[in-house]
Amino acid sequence: MRILFFSFFYKGAKFSGGPIYSVSSLAERLADRGHEVHVVTSDYCRELSKLFYIDNGVTIHVFKTRSLVPEWSPVKSEMLRTYVGLNDWIEQHNDDFDVVIVRNTYHPHLSDIVCNFKNAKKLYYGAGELNWNRVLIGKWKKYLYLKFIEIPSIRKFDYIVCLTPREKHDYKFWKLKNDTVIIPNGIDVPSDFKGQYTSEEIRFCYFGRVHSSKGIYELLEAFMLLKKSGIEGWSLRIAGSVEESEVEFLNSKIEAIDSHLIQFKGCITDPQEKADFLQASDVFLLPTVAEGMSVAMLEAMANRNAIITTEGSNMGEYVNRGCGIICEKNAESILKSIKSILRMKPADLDKMKEVSHNLALSEFNWGRVVDKFEILSNSTFLKT
Repeated sequence: MRILFFSFFYKGAKFSGGPIYSVSSLAERLADRGHEVHVVTSDYCRELSKLFYIDNGVTIHVFKTRSLVPEWSPVKSEMLRTYVGLNDWIEQHNDDFDVVIVRNTYHPHLSDIVCNFKNAKKLYYGAGELNWNRVLIGKWKKYLYLKFIEIPSIRKFDYIVCLTPREKHDYKFWKLKNDTVIIPNGIDVPSDFKGQYTSEEIRFCYFGRVHSSKGIYELLEAFMLLKKSGIEGWSLRIAGSVEESEVEFLNSKIEAIDSHLIQFKGCITDPQEKADFLQASDVFLLPTVAEGMSVAMLEAMANRNAIITTEGSNMGEYVNRGCGIICEKNAESILKSIKSILRMKPADLDKMKEVSHNLALSEFNWGRVVDKFEILSNSTFLKT
């Protein structure tokens, strides 16, 4: 098949994260299976040395962009950009692709523009953007943008690809009648495992962007309360990117609790270091406001971590199968979940961790995810 991705972010940008990983990994695995794969991306946060190149079998087309709205506008403008020359490029390549996928757009009419591909199957990856919790974060600006710009464009797609059952449910609110299919983010599930659980200490971890929307400060408040309660037998390690202006504040919060029990490891990007970090943990915490589908959480599950997270993670359907606990985004609820883990018998926690790993293996391993994508792209609607 000839497959074209539209993604505002792609490998080579000056930051990393789930949105980049999920697109680039899927594109490269499809290329590995012999498909002709192209990606249209933007120059945002990228050193513009090449506008066209091939990386791991994927052909990358980088377009210069410009902001669509002035800085004083109440509409989010930092990433709301237009691709210079994209319309002409699409006109030239209208018949070159069998499948066209839109993900991470940040362009108010990109979804509409993509519908100019008359002969290709068109797939829309919302990646949690229509999650009501995310809409509430953006308040009226987000709601108006979706209702009057993005939603009318989405209606023109052949399929909506949802990451989770929860996301599929969210689409009902917008009265979208497109066929929907669930294809989650993928993950590499390690075949070897180095870590082991010791009854003397339960090792909690937070891995991801250190940001208030992810619940990091409610999480630290919960551990402050835990420390004051006198309960022992635990440790917490935090790893992830953090704004420079936030580092001092984060460290002060940790110092106020106990810098021996809680450690900040900084940003970890090396795959082996990441695996070592997660395999040396028993429980992964993400008390987030809203996610599409956290790749960090999937990586934690693949590395045998039990999960404590919120409904906002979009992962409640999976966590409730026995791999963790759903809490609310406040210190009291997080603390209650932590205490539940600490009261567990070692065998029960080991079972929870094994369920987590097995879910990653059966639901999120890349082989299964790419299989689902190929079935859908080959004109067979995959029922969910």
